[in-house]
Amino acid sequence: MQRFADCCRQINSELTECHIRGIAVTTFSVDGALVDKQGNLLYPIISWKCPRTAAVMDNIERLISAQRLQAISGVGAFSFNTLYKLVWLKENHPQLLERAHAWLFISSLINHRLTSEFTTDITMAGTSQMLDIQQRDFSPQILQATGIPRRLFPRLVEAGEQIGTLQNNAAAMLGLPVGIPVISAGHDTQFALFGAGAEQNEPVLSSGTWEILMVRSA
Repeated sequence: MQRFADCCRQINSELTECHIRGIAVTTFSVDGALVDKQGNLLYPIISWKCPRTAAVMDNIERLISAQRLQAISGVGAFSFNTLYKLVWLKENHPQLLERAHAWLFISSLINHRLTSEFTTDITMAGTSQMLDIQQRDFSPQILQATGIPRRLFPRLVEAGEQIGTLQNNAAAMLGLPVGIPVISAGHDTQFALFGAGAEQNEPVLSSGTWEILMVRSA
């Protein structure tokens, strides 16, 4: 968080004539961590580049068919999917899932530091391979098959929904006033559409980690 704070302070120095009305956090997806009731990490974040979850993906059929997984979640088989991280943790460190208060994606980890609120960004959940895209909630079928407790996932928040307000410690660290609204944003690539200046129904090609062709629909 210190580098995040340093970055915010640098930006603040360039926005002295602006009135900051809200804060939104957008990050990459799939990664996250098990945390306790204070939001402290119980295990280091497993990076999407870490190969340890490849074997979990290769053997997922022993728990649930890959075809069924994709039909429910809309997400294909990628070894970095959040589901495989949690199955790996369950099989290698089962006591951590029992101790954990929540699983927080990266954006939710930062939002918790800002507001003390436990939430789940629905766009991040949508990349996890655990969300039922028809019901817009975590799939009971997937969670039951893989043994992942539903209680680990805090309330889902939509983009544009207020999570909470900037708390004292975070405000002091960032050099901002207490009480600024913290608003849920979403996946970085999705929100790059707005940064690109795309108009409605206009396509955008995102090049970087992926080659993704998107169209702004709203």
